[in-house]
Amino acid sequence: MSRFQDFDDQDTYNFQMPSDPPPRPAANPYASPTHMGETAERELANVDVTATKTSFSSVVGRAWHVFSANMSACIGGMFLAGVIMFLFSLVFQAIFGMLLLGSVSVVEPQVIQMEQGMEMHAFQADEGGEMDQEDFQRLMSGSSARPNAGTIMGLGIMGTIFFLLYLLFPMWIFTGMVRFFNAIIRHNEVNYALIFSGGNALVRMLLYYLLVVIVIVVAVIGLLLVVVLPISIVAATINSPALVIIGAGVVYAIILLMSIYAIPGFWLLADRVMGVGEALSQSFRMGRANLWTMILLALWYLLLAIPGVMLAFLGMGIGYAVGAAMLIFGLCMVGYFVWMVAISSYICVCWCVFCMQASGEGAPQSEWL
Repeated sequence: MSRFQDFDDQDTYNFQMPSDPPPRPAANPYASPTHMGETAERELANVDVTATKTSFSSVVGRAWHVFSANMSACIGGMFLAGVIMFLFSLVFQAIFGMLLLGSVSVVEPQVIQMEQGMEMHAFQADEGGEMDQEDFQRLMSGSSARPNAGTIMGLGIMGTIFFLLYLLFPMWIFTGMVRFFNAIIRHNEVNYALIFSGGNALVRMLLYYLLVVIVIVVAVIGLLLVVVLPISIVAATINSPALVIIGAGVVYAIILLMSIYAIPGFWLLADRVMGVGEALSQSFRMGRANLWTMILLALWYLLLAIPGVMLAFLGMGIGYAVGAAMLIFGLCMVGYFVWMVAISSYICVCWCVFCMQASGEGAPQSEWL
């Protein structure tokens, strides 16, 4: 039998010679794996990112197609993440309060001792006498008011750890949410366990965040020296404060632009395995190619949030007018919360679709116009 027989029944035109081994099934390198193991990381590490121009209509059309087909799963994932972040904020506030009370208990005795010493010194001055210098120093630095060095060091270490936890926990949830929504978008797969799968990207997320902060700080210093300082000198010479305002506006616009350009990098680090430097470089390329699309997506979120905000204010107004403020306000706040969770989940789908298309992945734009 000829190897070209039954040509029309073949699913592919990539024929193999009879002596060749059978081809391996093609794997999707963009797949969001259920378990981010070593094999998945190797596959994701080989994915090329190609900055691609997309459109607002393409993004929102594709996002609505996905969201409408998986509405309950998307809203459920966002609700779960919101509850986790709310509980974390309660724990954060409780620990912060304990650290604050601990620091006050260490410092307060010394402050009280110093106040007593100053009051006694002032009293003796009013009486015409003087406090002996040795007595004054002993009173100001008494052993009962001297904080323990180990206690201060312990509070400092706990504060540092707590600050890192404050940064890393939201990054962990964010990474998991990106993988959760990516799995829905790519494979129509709902896996809530992915929300908790971001641990292997935390270090890179933190380093990327610090890198972005450093780049922005350096840019601010450079702009202050190159733009604001010369403009301020010229403005002082010609007595024109408006020039200073214009210069400050230019600096703010550039910093805002750099911040927008850095946003896709967080998605890249959550979805792909790459270095923070490469993520920042690719993020800026994706941002430059799709600046207006990103701005329109942000405005789209604000527009969709307006009904929820209006519902909250309407509840307060009607509740006050009819004398049942607590009941009506409570009902309106529940409606506001449900609306914002739904809208936030849809916007998250929009941003994931945007990042996929802007990185060179996804359907052609014409399919969703």
